[in-house]
Amino acid sequence: MRGVTVFFFLGLVGSGLSGCMPPGQAAGPAPVATGAQQTPPSIWEGVFSETQARRGEEAYRSRCAGCHGPELVAKGYAVNLTGPAFTFGWQRKTIADRFVIIRATMPPGRLKLSDQEYVDIVSYVLEFNGYPAGEQELEPDPERLAGIIIEPAP
Repeated sequence: MRGVTVFFFLGLVGSGLSGCMPPGQAAGPAPVATGAQQTPPSIWEGVFSETQARRGEEAYRSRCAGCHGPELVAKGYAVNLTGPAFTFGWQRKTIADRFVIIRATMPPGRLKLSDQEYVDIVSYVLEFNGYPAGEQELEPDPERLAGIIIEPAP
């Protein structure tokens, strides 16, 4: 029986399932396409606007601060959205990762926000954590947001 277990495990490793990746797909950021497609913007190029971050701050204060705190330091059971918790939970992920999870799980219960409010809140959390505003706004489109990685400071 032990030989069967080892064979099954090695089969999982060989197929890529042990790393939670589909067969033939490598871990890490997607390669940058060439030609007519543009390189996704860097988080450090200002991918959200100041206006969007202010809308996000307003929505955060009315919908999120009760649990996550006015300074993004949680009260009780909620997760901090700044400091080491931000570094661990947000950096090296895409904006789509954060947007989709927040949209699916926050706030707890039945009350949900619009997709625009969710992406505005993400913009505010990014700004609070030192990411620069720019001229454009983030759109609540997971496909487009998937190309923007929340990179640590250079």
